[in-house]
Amino acid sequence: MKFKKMITIAAAIGALSISGCAQNSTNEKKDGTFNVYASVYDYGARVDKVMIESPVTLNGDSIKKDTFTVTTNNKSTAGIDYENGERTVEKVYVSDKNGKKADEGKYVVVELETNLNTEYSDVLQWNDDTFSNVPLEVEYKVKQNKDVETKDGKKVELKLSQDKFVQNIVDEFDSGESKDGIHYRDYKPKADGKKHPLVIWFHGAGEGGENNVAQINGNRGAVAFTTDEAKEIFDNPYVLAPQSPDYWMPEFAVGDLVLKGTDNTDKVVSLIKEYIAEHDDIDENRVYIGGCSMGGYQTWETLFAAPELFAGAFPICAAYDVPTENMDKVKEIPMWLMHAAIDDTVPVQYSRNAYKHMQELGANVLYTEYPEVKVEGQDFESHAVWVYPLNNEATTEDGTTFFEWLASQHK
Repeated sequence: MKFKKMITIAAAIGALSISGCAQNSTNEKKDGTFNVYASVYDYGARVDKVMIESPVTLNGDSIKKDTFTVTTNNKSTAGIDYENGERTVEKVYVSDKNGKKADEGKYVVVELETNLNTEYSDVLQWNDDTFSNVPLEVEYKVKQNKDVETKDGKKVELKLSQDKFVQNIVDEFDSGESKDGIHYRDYKPKADGKKHPLVIWFHGAGEGGENNVAQINGNRGAVAFTTDEAKEIFDNPYVLAPQSPDYWMPEFAVGDLVLKGTDNTDKVVSLIKEYIAEHDDIDENRVYIGGCSMGGYQTWETLFAAPELFAGAFPICAAYDVPTENMDKVKEIPMWLMHAAIDDTVPVQYSRNAYKHMQELGANVLYTEYPEVKVEGQDFESHAVWVYPLNNEATTEDGTTFFEWLASQHK
C-alpha cells in the first residue's frame, strides 16, 4: 500500500509538471516565425537578437527571460567543421513591429549576449587553410519552454521557424563588380542635389575572396562611416569597400606559412575612377582613402599609383615597410598614421619609420601610437588599433576628432 501511494504521489507531481510547460496538450498551438539580426561590432559582425512574430497578440507579462531557448544551427560555406550551441539570452520582451517594448503585441524581441568573447555569435568562420574569414549560412532555432498567454489570457504554444537573416547597416550596402572584376560593396547617400564625399576602405588579410561581404563584416571599417555621427560630420558620404580576390599583397608570411596574393592596384585605381564617374554627385575634391593592416598596405600602394585622386588618407597599422623612394609622390596628401606599440602582428616600427620619413619631406602627416588596445574595459588583440579611429575616439592634440580631421581635408 505504501508503494502504491508513492506511485500516486509521483504521478500527481508529474501531472503538475506537464501542466506547467509549453507542451500542454490543452494549449492552443500556433505557427510563428522569427528573424535573426546581426550588427557589426569592433570585433566583427555578431548575431545580437532574434525577433519573433506571433500570429496572435501576446500579453507582455507572460513573457520571461527563460521563456525561449535560442540555439544556432549554422552551416559552413567552406565545408569545414563548425560547432553550434545555445546562445545566452539577456532580455526578452513583447514589442511593436519596430522592436519598441510594449505591454502587448505580436512581436517578441529576444536580446542575446554579445561581446568580444561570446560563443556561437559569429556570422563569419575562420578558415585556417586559406587564412581568411568566410560567411556562415546563418540559421537559428528558437524553442518555447514555458507557457505564453494571449492578450485574452489563453495559453498558446508557438512552433517557430526562421524567416530571414537581417544584417543591420550591412544590408544597406549594395554590391557591385568593376569592369576589371574587382568586387565591392558600397553605401550611397540619398540624392539631395548636393555633392558628397567618398570614403574608400581597404580590408585586412582575412577578408579577401569572392563572397563580397567579409570585407564589411570583419570589423567596422566600412560601416563606421554610415553612423549618424559620421553622416553629420562628413555630410552623408559615399562609402566604397573593395574586396581583394585573395590578398592585397603579392606575398606575405604568417609564421611558417607563406601566402600568395595578387597585385590589384591598377584594378583598384580603375574601380575608383569608374565609381566616381558613375556618380556625378561625388565631390572629387573630397575623396578619402584608408584601411587597416594589409588594407594599410593597399592604401599606400593606391596613393603611390594615383595621388591626384585623394584629399586625405589614413593607413592604420599598415603591414608595409613603406619604401622611402615613393613617399615624395604623396607628401602633399594629408595623412594620419596609427599603430599600437604592443602590436605583435605588424611591427610598430613600420609606422614609425613612415611617419619619420614623411616628416622629413615636410608632409602634412599625423601619427598616433597607442600603448594598448582596450575598449570599454575589454582587451582587444594588440593589432586591432583601428577600433579607435573607427569609433571616432582618435583625436589630435587640439581635440579634433578623427572624423572631423578627415572630413576637413579638401584638394
